[in-house]
Amino acid sequence: MTKHNSEYIYKRIEHKQNDYAQYNFSNKEHIALATFFDLAQELDSLEDLYSLCIAVPKTFFNIDARLYLIEPKQNAFALVSKTEGVEPGLHTPPPGDISPHTGPCYTQRNTLVLTIRGKKILIDQLPFKVQDDVIGFLEVYPVEGISDHEELFFEKYANRIGYNIHNRVLVEKNIEHLKFIKNLVSDIEHNIIVPNIIYKLFLRNLKNQISKSTELEKLLADYKTKGQIDSAFVELLYAELMEVNEISSKDVVTAVSGRAVIVKKIQMAKMTDQEARDAIRWEAEQHIPFDIDDVSLDFQILNRETDPEKMDVLLVAAKREMLEARADLIRAAGL
Repeated sequence: MTKHNSEYIYKRIEHKQNDYAQYNFSNKEHIALATFFDLAQELDSLEDLYSLCIAVPKTFFNIDARLYLIEPKQNAFALVSKTEGVEPGLHTPPPGDISPHTGPCYTQRNTLVLTIRGKKILIDQLPFKVQDDVIGFLEVYPVEGISDHEELFFEKYANRIGYNIHNRVLVEKNIEHLKFIKNLVSDIEHNIIVPNIIYKLFLRNLKNQISKSTELEKLLADYKTKGQIDSAFVELLYAELMEVNEISSKDVVTAVSGRAVIVKKIQMAKMTDQEARDAIRWEAEQHIPFDIDDVSLDFQILNRETDPEKMDVLLVAAKREMLEARADLIRAAGL
């Protein structure tokens, strides 16, 4: 797995920013992508995720859709979800005019076929064989008179389907591995031939540790989805999770997100790092919607060479109240 430096990350962010500006997606298209992303995280089963993939085009654009994916048992493409109840039936192979392409492809049946690809770096982890990273197809219809812009949107939508399905398949694969390990621990403990108190105690503790960690992680995940958080209870969960897993380090790294955080690329007059630090408070007042006294500021100079007199700067601001609440929660947990 390739590890990139921060300069690469900032450049990729800038490229993506430029890409989306060129896509010029409508408000409805942006909401459709956001709805898919949010619900893809919320829905638990693969079958529900498949239904979501074809429901978004139908709901937002009144376009029917069929989703074909590789079924692991047959290791072949098959229909896994569709918006219409007519033929073809589920688990049937795709028509002969559907095959992998580098871009969108139209058929004589007045349909548009988008190739769905998995994440190249993790493609070998999938529980089925894949050629050219292709894990399936999204077929939308009718598409008579579809514009180039709409075609681009569905192409990008298919990319997001591939990323989310790939991740979900790997999650389910890891869950199965965890179940296997827990069953193996149980079998070894039950069938051990030579009584060994120390070894049996180790296995029992390991089994309890897995069970307790899973329970605590579920409780933490549930609290992440709620608006109000019982700070005392979350502190107790953190402390117990560290104790169960015998984590002795008190150093933690945390992240913040949401509407109380502003990340914005701005331009400033070319100056030294120290001069920029002295001037950033005034610059921030021009770009953030919060009272400057209520936020913590930081910045990173991205590029000094784009303009003879100006430089690109990444400005970051977060509300102090949120940061202090997060810090208090961590400190209260003894970290």
